[in-house]
Amino acid sequence: MTPQSQAIAHECQNQAESCLYTSTSLFIWLRRARWYNRILNFLQIFAGAAASAAALKQFPIIAAFIAFLAGVLPSIYHKLNLSQHITEIESHAGHYKNLQDRFRQAAAIIALDDNPDSLKAEFSSLMRLMEDLRAKPITAPEWCFLEAQKKIKAGHYDFDPVKS
Repeated sequence: MTPQSQAIAHECQNQAESCLYTSTSLFIWLRRARWYNRILNFLQIFAGAAASAAALKQFPIIAAFIAFLAGVLPSIYHKLNLSQHITEIESHAGHYKNLQDRFRQAAAIIALDDNPDSLKAEFSSLMRLMEDLRAKPITAPEWCFLEAQKKIKAGHYDFDPVKS
């Protein structure tokens, strides 16, 4: 392997690791966003049903509060636009996971070919995809990154079956 091929293979490994952290952070965020989405949907239905319950006629203040929630929750849900955010997070997480695998494969397989030009071409192609993805960034909250970091360092994503 030429020194240039070694350098490109090393950079592919770095990019694969970067994609691992990013995709893991996004998948963690995605799970939480889906959970919030379910809770908000449930609360809207529950508040609407509870506000009209005959049992609450004895407690007008509670009934009024629940009716208020039933009226406000749909607006909150609409303004949060969770379904759109979930779609964007899903898309980015999947793209970063795919790039992670492609960078890893470039470093482990294509780098071993006797053709350094094919490695250079693959790396350039992958970096263009990475640049396109980064042109419309989504940034996971810091707590997602910290949770991802913990999972990765604990070996949750190691490919070595001996470690698992």
